[in-house]
Formats: sequence, structure tokens, C-alpha cells
Amino acid sequence: MLDDPKVIAAIVAGVVSLIVSATSGLYILVQNKKRLEILKNELLIKASTESFLKAKEAYLDFFREFESELFSINKKNPNDSSEALQFAIDFYGKRARDFYLRNKLFLQTTELNDLFDKISLTIKLGNWMDAKNHSVKREFGNNILRFCNELHDQALVIN
Repeated sequence: MLDDPKVIAAIVAGVVSLIVSATSGLYILVQNKKRLEILKNELLIKASTESFLKAKEAYLDFFREFESELFSINKKNPNDSSEALQFAIDFYGKRARDFYLRNKLFLQTTELNDLFDKISLTIKLGNWMDAKNHSVKREFGNNILRFCNELHDQALVIN
């Protein structure tokens, strides 16, 4: 029976058919896995983008309130900037810093990074709290205001 060339040809054809089918099945499996990974990444990006857009709108609203209140504080007491500085520090700590860190992927610029690093270093050193060190306080307050304004501008640019 195995001496018959037709049987051998049929067996070889069957084996080749199985190999081709298995290879084709593996190829389809690998392609589907790649498509699934791409879809998963697209969904993650979409969810992250939607989350950013919601956070951006909230930050822009908070910033409008912050700007208005800061203007009122400065108008009420133009000679004493300590209340305005404290208000800016509070806004930075409660809103701006968190918004930036959570959405750094979208918002990151060299200027924002530099300002963030300067602010973090000043906070870490603690020298801005010294009542006699007015120039450090002024620079610290300016850095916070510049950071919040730059973050606002960057959030407006990104859609």
C-alpha cells in the first residue's frame, strides 16, 4: 500500500495541507493579536484624552476664578502682597500642580518644566518662608504666577 505512488502523493498532499493550514491559522492568530493590541492602545489614548479634556475644562474654570480673585485681592490691598502670595500658593498646591502632574504628557514644555523645578526647589529649601527674605518671596510668587499663567496658556493651545 505504501509502495503505491498515488498513496504517497496523497499522504504528502495531506501533510502539506495540514502544514499550510496550521501556518495560516498561526498567521491569523498573530495578526488578530496585533490588531487587539492596537485597539487596546487606541482605547487607552482615547480614555486618556477624554480625561485630559475634562480636567482641562475644570482647570480653565478654576483659573478664571483664581485670576478674578487675585485681581480683587491686589486691588483691595496693593501695598501688601502677602495675601496674594498665599492665595497663589494655595491655587498652585490645590489646582495647578496636580493638573500639570496628571496631564504632563499633554502639557509639558521646557518653560513649564523649568518653572516647576524652580518652585519645587524653593519649596524644598524652605527659604521663601523667611520673613526677611523679600527677594526670594517675590521670585517665588512670580514663578508661581508665571507657572499658572503658562499652564493656562498651554491648556488653551491644546485641543
